[in-house]
Amino acid sequence: MPKTHSVIALAVAGLALGAGVAPALARQSPGPIAAADRPVQVLADGWRFQLDPAAIGPEQEDFDDSAWASVAVPHSWNRVGFYRTDTPERLNRPETIDKTMGVGWYRLNFSTPSGFAGKRLWLEFDAASRTAEVWLNGVRLGAHAGGFSRFRFDATAAIRPGQRNLLAVRVDNSKPAPGSATADVLPLSGDFFVHGGLYRAVRLIVTDAVHVDMLDHGGSGIAATTEAISPGRAVVRVATRLRNDGGSASPVAVTARLVDHLGRTAATATTTVPLATAGSGQAEQTLTIARPRLWAGTV
Repeated sequence: MPKTHSVIALAVAGLALGAGVAPALARQSPGPIAAADRPVQVLADGWRFQLDPAAIGPEQEDFDDSAWASVAVPHSWNRVGFYRTDTPERLNRPETIDKTMGVGWYRLNFSTPSGFAGKRLWLEFDAASRTAEVWLNGVRLGAHAGGFSRFRFDATAAIRPGQRNLLAVRVDNSKPAPGSATADVLPLSGDFFVHGGLYRAVRLIVTDAVHVDMLDHGGSGIAATTEAISPGRAVVRVATRLRNDGGSASPVAVTARLVDHLGRTAATATTTVPLATAGSGQAEQTLTIARPRLWAGTV
């Protein structure tokens, strides 16, 4: 009999939780939540950075970056506006402004626990402006265009658990022009400046072979939609994208749970989805909530 894997999806809906409080309540809610059980390694400190559009070889492990600047991520090579260290008389003066546009390189040497071996590993970037190319241990993982959205790459094949690893990222915030890397990347123009750099967090996420889809365009892999709502009853449809990167077919038990503002379970549903080897699937579930606490967007 094939082993059944379990995935728990937390459905968060405004009709049950109220506006603006869902993330904190989700962390406090009782019981197992799949996202909270994933090991996450934040890659913030120890980066090397250099502005150099003509650099050759920074993606290679043996490249010498000893002369590069030491930075922490989030980071931008630009400076526009008023910073906490500024005084009012320095606001937007020439010496406080840096609108350099072009290519910047980031390199990070980091190690991972040996316990990550046998797991699936994903590099997650909350944003890189405007475009980014990513290499791990000299292996190109991929590229992303767009300076405002999260993206991920599967790092499983390239990473070395329990050893040192080299992450290299080429970021480009050049002004869009025909034939350039940013030619079709929004915004094409505007009365504002688009900063360059890894200006949001970078992290390594660990999952099992069977997991909620990590390549859902940088999203959670879970979508909750209110199908019906009234003072006495609400219906929420939950769709969870699944992926089996293991070596055998596996049924997956998916539990969706909706919690109220006190962290109590308001509705739950469990569905079993068959997943083929190296296959994908989707769990469709319906949650019915009695006497939902409604809100009008003003509370």
